Amino acid sequence: MKFLLYAVSILVMSLTVPWFFSTEPGDAMNAPDAGLPLWVIYNIGASIFYAALVAALIHWAWNASAGAPEEETTSGGAGQ
Repeated sequence: MKFLLYAVSILVMSLTVPWFFSTEPGDAMNAPDAGLPLWVIYNIGASIFYAALVAALIHWAWNASAGAPEEETTSGGAGQ
């Protein structure tokens, strides 16, 4: 279960990097939209999605990612 959580996280994190945007200055993907290049807008949206995904994964699989739960033991104190 831990491997799946880490694999999904790393896969989605790699999608937040705008790998496919061209570095050509005249390319349509680099054209500013609202004063920002499109790769910046993509990266902001992908980062928000990644943050929401990590929050959902932590909420859904907190016990699996934290490891086996420890049992609480009561110690026999002076009064027992």
